[in-house]
Amino acid sequence: MIDIKHIDTIPEGGDPLMLGDIDISGGDLNIVKNAVYQHQRDIIMMHKGEVKCAPAMGVGASDFIDDADEATIIGVIRRELVRDKQIIERIGFRNGKFEIEAYYEEDKDG
Repeated sequence: MIDIKHIDTIPEGGDPLMLGDIDISGGDLNIVKNAVYQHQRDIIMMHKGEVKCAPAMGVGASDFIDDADEATIIGVIRRELVRDKQIIERIGFRNGKFEIEAYYEEDKDG
């Protein structure tokens, strides 16, 4: 029998983008409590039309690879996360890395 447990923190050496999905890095199946980071990554990476139930959803980040205007992609990401009912605290670049601080209202207190 496989022990299934909830994890609330990123394991040492783990990828913070995987927080909120299924973690099988230890050989077992771990269900993570909050999937907001996985949702953000999916929305940013997918192109419009990729999800049948939400064809208008998606940023298509690969389309912005050579785009020099940071404000454009930040605006598109903000619009798509708000459409997903996320509350945006901050989106932008810090020390050369792209950072998002956003959450769903129901996740605000925990």
